[in-house]
Amino acid sequence: MPQRNVPSQLLALQRIFWPRLLTGLALFSLLGSLSATAQKVGYDYSSSNQTGKDFSKQNLTNVKFSRAVLKRTNFQSANLRASIMSGADLTEADFRGADLTGVFLNNSKVVNTKLDGANLTAAIAYGARFKGVTIKGADFTNAVLDSFTVDELCKVAEGVNPITKHSTRKSLNCPGS
Repeated sequence: MPQRNVPSQLLALQRIFWPRLLTGLALFSLLGSLSATAQKVGYDYSSSNQTGKDFSKQNLTNVKFSRAVLKRTNFQSANLRASIMSGADLTEADFRGADLTGVFLNNSKVVNTKLDGANLTAAIAYGARFKGVTIKGADFTNAVLDSFTVDELCKVAEGVNPITKHSTRKSLNCPGS
């Protein structure tokens, strides 16, 4: 096979180009993984165990947590807009100050969960089991809840949501509000 005579300038360019390209790709990969920890838009945690994880202050828009175990998980001040938590176990989870607008909570276990100051506007929570929750300043405007759940939540409803300025009792349509 005949040898090609490659000009020395081309060899010099290859020696400069390839290391820089590989360095750039490595940095791009590193930056991508770092941003993925702060923002998980559309990620799928369905049927996973995320017990005790810290998702506080993260953008979790459209994230799927269907049938996930989320016991003692921290979602404080997280953006969970339009996320799916259907059938999830949210026992002792912390959603204080979280944006749960349009979230699906149907058939979820919401036991001893902190929802103080959370925005649950237009949340779908039909069939969810709420027990021992704290909801001071939570906003349930246009949320879909079964009547038994509304009755139970009205027993502990108080406060005004710091963002939407809606009364918790009024957002649940509690008697006398």
